[in-house]
Amino acid sequence: MPSEAEEKPEGRKEPSGKIRFRRLDREQVSFVVRDWESLLAPDHAARAIWNLAGRLDWSEFEESILSREQTGGRAVWEPRLLASVWMYAYTLGVGSARAVERMQGYEPGLQWLTAGETINHHTLSDFRICEIQKLERLFSRVLAVLDQDGLIDLSVVMQAGTKIQAVAGKQSMHRRKTLEEHLAQAREVVAELGSQCQSESEEQTETGVRRRARQRVAQLEQTLEVLGEREQAAEAGRREQVRASESEPEVRKMKHSDGGWRPSYNVQIVTEAAHQVIVGITVTDAANDLHELLGGVELVEQNLGQKPVTMVADGGYATRDNVEQMARKEVVLVTPWKSEQARQAGVQRKHGIEASLGPAAFVAEGDALRCPNGKLLTFAGVRILHDLPQRVYEASADDCAACPRKPHCCPRRKARQIRQPEESAAMQQYLQRMREPAMQQLYRKRAAVAEYPNLWMKHLRKWRRFSVRGKAKACREALWRAISYNAEQWIRVLRPPQAA
Repeated sequence: MPSEAEEKPEGRKEPSGKIRFRRLDREQVSFVVRDWESLLAPDHAARAIWNLAGRLDWSEFEESILSREQTGGRAVWEPRLLASVWMYAYTLGVGSARAVERMQGYEPGLQWLTAGETINHHTLSDFRICEIQKLERLFSRVLAVLDQDGLIDLSVVMQAGTKIQAVAGKQSMHRRKTLEEHLAQAREVVAELGSQCQSESEEQTETGVRRRARQRVAQLEQTLEVLGEREQAAEAGRREQVRASESEPEVRKMKHSDGGWRPSYNVQIVTEAAHQVIVGITVTDAANDLHELLGGVELVEQNLGQKPVTMVADGGYATRDNVEQMARKEVVLVTPWKSEQARQAGVQRKHGIEASLGPAAFVAEGDALRCPNGKLLTFAGVRILHDLPQRVYEASADDCAACPRKPHCCPRRKARQIRQPEESAAMQQYLQRMREPAMQQLYRKRAAVAEYPNLWMKHLRKWRRFSVRGKAKACREALWRAISYNAEQWIRVLRPPQAA
């Protein structure tokens, strides 16, 4: 076996002494040269958003700025920059002002927009919740730019509602008894704080605490007012179960697509069908979409100065009132209408009527109806039910008493009664229109257009929950989300294709 001396290469010395590592001095001041223009690719989204913002008029936002060259004052961030930062942040799926402030230190798009400087979160938050009228007009100006570029066509417009979770949690939803107890406790706190302020100096130190206590009392009083309105609208047997949020009174518990119930707002989105551009958006506390269709048409008129030609919506908007309103607006409504048999199914179950013995089973015969057992129901006149004239047909009590199917046909009445609504001219035209193959084909395109903004904002941009409290601020955030979405669609449609 060779010795250790024989294994070592000739001429190599044994290492001795301390190893020489490269040392880092983090306390040393260094100057870094950055070329901001070369930081982003020419077709980067931040550049496109900055260019889009440059085509908008910001004079309305600049009017309220007090810092002027003639009068002095600290220089402020220009509204175009603040809006561009928010629009770009929403394309990243970020809705927190503090998160945007942190990201300005490393995110290339935000670094390019701010040229390496940092806009603090207070400034960003204050700008986001500016006057709602300013934001609505800004949204209209963005739509005007997109219209100039040929991205808006109002021949077909589609509306859909989606539920977005509020800041308030489930634990903030309480019944009347709990809310009244919390209000009494809050008033006791205010009274106790007032009695503790004996001297002027003590009063000054307690001002902040007392102000917050008074704000809580006011908020709980507002919650009880909202709860009272909801109790009046609810059925008599369910009024004790009605709840309201003590931290966000306007919020309402709503059912989401996953089957869960959470405090949420109903966001109504109106989309034009040609390029999936949002032409109207608003936030409501309505649990369903029955009364939101007319508001969607008015939003389009407000934002673009003209109404849509055709409005497409799902079955949640299908009511006689909506049909009449669209007819008065001269807007073609395309939405599926439930058959009378489907509409009567709930009433039949409530009165114990067998499904096969619904109104559709009674055949017209002259000015009467013949029942499945061969007996006639004579015309009894026109009556108003739910503000709708209805033709009433009644069977003979003797015929029903002798009928073996009476326990399944009219178990709770002496004789069977059938009501047929007298549809208006607008309703008849609508029903006839919905039987046309062209209208049915158009409705089949609804999901691909109307649900596209929901998919984009909720799933791609992670908008599952509002970042601000209250319906007024939620409306502002929804407008910013829509502005950012429209900017992305403008980039998607007009960006030239990448070279191979």
